[in-house]
Amino acid sequence: MVRLRLVLGHIWENISIVNIRDGHWKDFQITNPLSSSYSTVEMVRNSFLLTQDQSGRPGKKTLIIESTNSSDPLKAGEVISFIIGDTRQGSGGYLVAPTLSTIQLLVEEKLNNASDWERAYTDSLYPTVETGGVTLKRFKVIADSTIKRGNNVNIKVQALQNKDSFTSSSHLIKNFTGTIEFSSDDPNAYLPQPYTYTLQDKGVRDFTIRYSTPGIHTLVVNEVGNTSRNGTSNPTIIKRRNEWYSDYNVYWGSMHSHTGIGGHALHTPNYAYEYARDVEGLDFYGLTEHCTTGSNNLYFDWSILKNYGVKYNIPNEFIAFSGYEWTSTGEGHRNVILKNAENWDAVPCPYDAKGTYQITKIDRLLENITGTDSIFIPHHSAKTMATMNWSSYKDHPNQPLVEMYSWHGNSEVSGTEISPSGIGVQQYGNGFYVREVLAAGYKFGFTSDSDNHFGQAGSNTKANGVRYFGKMGITGVYAKGYNRNQIWKALQERRTFGTTGGRLLGFFAINKHFVGDEFTTDQLPHIKSILISNSPFVSVEVYRNGEEQVYYAQPNVTKFEFDWIDTNVTSGEKYSYYVKGIDENGDRIWISPIWVNYTTNSISQGMPSFGVEKSLNL
Repeated sequence: MVRLRLVLGHIWENISIVNIRDGHWKDFQITNPLSSSYSTVEMVRNSFLLTQDQSGRPGKKTLIIESTNSSDPLKAGEVISFIIGDTRQGSGGYLVAPTLSTIQLLVEEKLNNASDWERAYTDSLYPTVETGGVTLKRFKVIADSTIKRGNNVNIKVQALQNKDSFTSSSHLIKNFTGTIEFSSDDPNAYLPQPYTYTLQDKGVRDFTIRYSTPGIHTLVVNEVGNTSRNGTSNPTIIKRRNEWYSDYNVYWGSMHSHTGIGGHALHTPNYAYEYARDVEGLDFYGLTEHCTTGSNNLYFDWSILKNYGVKYNIPNEFIAFSGYEWTSTGEGHRNVILKNAENWDAVPCPYDAKGTYQITKIDRLLENITGTDSIFIPHHSAKTMATMNWSSYKDHPNQPLVEMYSWHGNSEVSGTEISPSGIGVQQYGNGFYVREVLAAGYKFGFTSDSDNHFGQAGSNTKANGVRYFGKMGITGVYAKGYNRNQIWKALQERRTFGTTGGRLLGFFAINKHFVGDEFTTDQLPHIKSILISNSPFVSVEVYRNGEEQVYYAQPNVTKFEFDWIDTNVTSGEKYSYYVKGIDENGDRIWISPIWVNYTTNSISQGMPSFGVEKSLNL
């Protein structure tokens, strides 16, 4: 008996991946002719039955035809027509994904019940459907954040639909063919000539410019003949040697997103790495597929995934890591990044999956991986999903960072307009928010990320449902060079900051010690910080020991620099300080803490601390 199956999905590493992301590419409907996804099959005989795979969630994205008469098999040359969104009985037709997406229609065959499904044709023959934005609203202009005078600035220009928003999506317009022109606040800048997009650009194009004047600059792009369609780049600092922060460059990245390989998501790992590099212009990226098993994960294979960091890494152009997500009930969610993942034959996971070994408790996990080049990052701790256990280690070298924000909302504190809301949210006061964990003495630097389930890190892509936000967070690191070792060093040493997606800039030091440091001093803590955005800052705050707001300003300027001395300190006490800014568009920046051991009896200059200190669970 021959069975044929039409699959809505992707081909990855010679595997057919069935798309199971809910709410975007619609499930096929074969019983209700009025459904928008009603689908039928036409063929020359009536001895075949149309069904769907009943093995689980992926079955909703399949159509199966099988013979009801073993003596009447398919014959060579016969045509079978799958009609997706058959309108002849009242259906409005198949409603394609209302998001930036790429999907394939695959045809597979199964010769008998004991055999596996196998693709029936050469891979290149399967059609691909792409969706994206329709009406141009703006340009997103991505620029290097810090650069030496005289060096070129890399620019990436996206043509987008809709404004940048926490509550809606702003999709790439892949078929944009208009002409753009450039202007700058630096009258002596070397700018590109006007450029006309082609269909091959798919809505995004790279350029280079050169600023001549030191300082902070932006680039403006607008459509020729329609200046209302425009975009302004994020700020670029042309560094002066004598600035107190000039030793560091800022690089942008993401370490928390998913594709169809890790379950309940869309696209492939290849798509995700290429999107991060070619569309969003991230400087570093690590994909973190779920290693858990079950209906949420059908394709996780560490023996393949571990090599993607090597596959996509381009020295001095794009730093790629491999990773995965560790999720355990009662222990929490953590995205995991490995410096040299290709050397890991297996990774710890709460459940047995291909290429994993089982560890379900966070303390045992941290004890097991101490001394390895791995970083475990707790995320969406304010949600009840799996319930966060921070571990009994307050300062562990393999857990130096916490994710402050993602499309789930911020985990800093409850009660803000971007805090998680509704069902499944932890109450403040029970130890699940970042301010609380800092107050308890835990040492975390900050990241922001996406948890994007479309393989589109750094995008403005909202998932269905009110509990998700449209802006994807990104992480900034302060590093003295652009290579794998320097990016990794910055992550380990907590020289990081997170934003809600905008490329806001910020620098922060105490007594000449920089972000992520811990030191001992007999001098009062002297805080120096600068925050930079395209939009005026409506508030700038300093928090001490997590929950104490010790500094507050409403500067209403796009560049705000301040000095402040904390005089209310006690000898023998330890203090942590972090800086937060909010601009008038609602974008946030959180700069990782600096830890100060204040004593009037010592002037030692301490180094960043990464020792293992035990404490009780929160």
